[in-house]
Parts: sequence; structure tokens; C-alpha cells
Amino acid sequence: MLLSLLYLLAIALTIPALLFVTQCIGAAFSRQHSEAENEQQQNYNLKIIIPAHNEAACLDATLSSLIPQLKSATDIVLVADNCADETADIARAAGCTVLERQHDTERGKGYALAHALAHLADQPPQLVIFVDADCQVQPHSIERLAQASIKLQRPIQGQYLIQAPPNSAISAKISEFAILVKNRVRPLGQNLLKAPVPLVGSGMAFLWDDIAKVSLASGEIVEDMKLGIEFACKGKGAYYLDSALVTSTLPTQAAALKTQRERWEHGHLGLIQRYGLPLLKSTFQQRQLSIALFTLDLIIPPLSLLIAITLLILIIQFLGIFFTQNLMPFFIVVTVFCLLCGSVILSWWKFARHVLSAAEIIHAPLYAVSKLLIYTGFIKKRQTSWIRTERDDNTSNSDTSTNADKDNSNT
Repeated sequence: MLLSLLYLLAIALTIPALLFVTQCIGAAFSRQHSEAENEQQQNYNLKIIIPAHNEAACLDATLSSLIPQLKSATDIVLVADNCADETADIARAAGCTVLERQHDTERGKGYALAHALAHLADQPPQLVIFVDADCQVQPHSIERLAQASIKLQRPIQGQYLIQAPPNSAISAKISEFAILVKNRVRPLGQNLLKAPVPLVGSGMAFLWDDIAKVSLASGEIVEDMKLGIEFACKGKGAYYLDSALVTSTLPTQAAALKTQRERWEHGHLGLIQRYGLPLLKSTFQQRQLSIALFTLDLIIPPLSLLIAITLLILIIQFLGIFFTQNLMPFFIVVTVFCLLCGSVILSWWKFARHVLSAAEIIHAPLYAVSKLLIYTGFIKKRQTSWIRTERDDNTSNSDTSTNADKDNSNT
């Protein structure tokens, strides 16, 4: 009986861990070329939707990165959601279409997006692209997102990176690396496997006929990931486009960074808790490999928790040797642990040496240990709603309450 349980633990760990390893290896050796790209520029009837709450400090930079990529600034629909600053005025001055929304209880990104879609419903565009108000959209990214969505007839997730400010602490750099693994490395691997990728909050393109059929009006803390699940279950899972780059910046204050990490982690773990088993059931019923890979990708826990779980199971397997006299489950978990560590190092070498030096990445295990309190907090007092992440006023990219449900459950 004990031996069977040890094997069960080893298998339960091995399946999602091997997908993580496969994603990392596949991404490292991929050519990073998208089958959805088309060099010929085309005319699309599109709208950019920006949900914003008190974004006066960073909105100019965001609009400056977007407007040159559009036919007109009026193609930007900014929802000033429960704002108490000059967000709406700045957007109007730039020529954007501005919607102002106030509500005492219905607050958050989902409600703001739903408000914009309702406004566009009378004269709907061909497609819409969601961009958070604290992001920089790199040149040509909007055109590439539009091309890919039209060609593949499905949602498109661009490369969305959240970067540490200059001269940040090592913990912030490690967080940036972990986000890069989750938002770039693993989606590249999913593309190679022909499987849907999760939606991660900004730089997302949707055909109008698709997005108009879903409900966005909620205060869901991980609304973007939930939306990705809904599309995947409908057979229209998102495709990852590496050439469309959108960037944002991590908070500079330690307390704000901790709050943001906690929100991301709790949101991801809560989603696994609510949708993991139903998705697995749906996977067995549909018998589609792509949905199975998407489900496995979803239930892979944040990286530091994955490593911690692996170490815990490794200890259990080691102790089990004394009771079962069987080494095989232990060796299975040792192999999985080595593969996980190797794939993380490979991802750092290929994609993130500019983020972390070799000396700095050695601190990663200590950082992972520091995250255990966040997971304890999930059990004791889980975050279930958005909380505005405070940043310095002079930070060019600030987090917002309407953007506070960004799903980047990273480390």
C-alpha cells in the first residue's frame, strides 16, 4: 500500500513537471518565428481598449507608444474607471475616445472592459486589442497582433514582460526572470506543441465575433486566465505571438512588490483549485491532446512552489526507502528534480542572462524559501479581490486597480 502511494506521488509530480521541462527545452531550441506573421501591412477595423484607474502619471508614455501604430488616436477607447485624477483629461487631449465610469461596488478590470465592449456594440470593429494603461507597446506590435488574429481566427497573446526597474534588488530581478519564463518561455514551448496558451493580461487581440460572446463584467482577480480557459474550452484557445512585445515595470517599493506577488500567487492557486479538476474531467471527455496540454500547463504551480513540492516529495520518497526497500520512486523524483533545475538554468542561459548574472541566480533558492509565507497566506487569508499596487509617482509604468488582476503567477 505504501509503495503504491509513493509511486502515485511520483507520477503526480512527473506529468506536469515533464511538460514544464518540454516547454523550456522546446523554447530554447525554437527559431522564435511565428507562422502567423505576414510582412504585408493590411487595413483592419480595430479598436484598442485601455482600462485605467488613476493612471495620470504613466498614461502619456503608454499613449505615445500606441498612437503612432494606429490610423487615428480615436481608435483607442480608454475607460476611466472610478478615476479621481486627470486620466480622462490626458486621454482626451491625446485624441482618444474616452468613457468615464463610476460605480461603488463593481470595480475592476473586467467591468471596465465590459463597459467598453458595450459602447462599441452598435458599430463593432473587426477586432479589439486589450492593453493595460501602464504598458509600453513596442513598434509594429499592434499590426502583428491584428494580422495573427485575422489569419488564425483565434485570440492572440503577445509577449508581455514585466521588468524590474534599474538597480533593483536581486529579488525583483528573480521575479522578472520568473515572469519571463511564464510569459515567454513556456508559451513558446506550447506553440511548438500546438497547444493553447494562457492569457496574461495585456497585449491580447480578439476577433469581435468571439469576444462579444463572453462575459467580462466581474471582479475576478484572475479574469484574464479565466477568459483563456473559456476560449480553450470552446476550441479557440489563444496563440502566442513572440514578435508582439508589450512591457510593464515591477513596483519599486518592497511592500508593493510583496502585495503584487501575493495577489498573483493567490489568484493562480485559486484558479487551479476551482478549474483544475473540471478541466481534467473535460480533457478526458473530449480526448483532445491540445486541451490536455493546456490543462496541464494551467495546473503547473508557480515555479518556486513547484520546486518546493518536488523537494518535499523527494524527502518523502527518501524516507519511504526505509519502509519499502524500494529505490525506484525515489530515483524517479530525483530525475524529475534534476530535469526541472536543468530546464530553469537552460531558460536563464537562453533568455535571461541580461536579467540575472550567474552570481545573482544562485540566490534563487533563498528567494523561493521566502515565498513560502505567501502560500501559507493563501490557506489562512486568501486574496480574492483587486488591491491597487502603490508605486512611486515618477515611475513611468504604474500598476492600476483596474489592472490589478494581471495574471502573472510567476515564481
